[in-house]
Amino acid sequence: MLYLDFKEPKKILWNVKGRYEIFYESSWFDDPVVVRIAEQVDQVKHLYGDRFRSDYSGDFSGLTLSGGAQILILCYLNLFEDYCLPLSWVADNCLEVLGSLPISHPVHFFANTVPLLDDYKCQFISSETGKLITGHDEYIPEYYEYARTKNVSSS
Repeated sequence: MLYLDFKEPKKILWNVKGRYEIFYESSWFDDPVVVRIAEQVDQVKHLYGDRFRSDYSGDFSGLTLSGGAQILILCYLNLFEDYCLPLSWVADNCLEVLGSLPISHPVHFFANTVPLLDDYKCQFISSETGKLITGHDEYIPEYYEYARTKNVSSS
C-alpha cells in the first residue's frame, strides 16, 4: 500500500542513492520485477545479472541506475525500514511503474513536490485523511491543507 504524508514526517530518507549503494546486491536482478523497474524507468535493456545496456551510455551496472529506478527498487524490496521516502525522487515517468508494482507492505512518501501529471496511474492513500489520491485533482487540496510551511516571524 502506498501512502502520501503531507505533513513533514520525523524520519525522511533524503539520501536515497546512499542507501541504495549500501544495500546493493547484484542478486536483486535475478528478480524479474527489479529488472522490469530498471528497463521501464531508465529505458534500458537487461543483458545478464546486474548488467544493462543504454543506447546513450553503453553497458553499465545496476549500481548506476537512475535515482527514480533506485527508489522504486528500494520500495519494492522493502529496504527503507521506517523511513518516509521523498516523493521528489519519483519522477513523473516513475509513477506508472510504481503503481504496477506488487507491493504488499506499507510505503510512505513525503509529499514534498507536486507531480505534473493529471492522472498518476498510481494510487496513494493520504496519511492525513485516508482519501484516495490518484491524480492532481485529489493531490492539490491535500497538499495545500496539510503541507504548509512554518510561519516565520518578521524582524
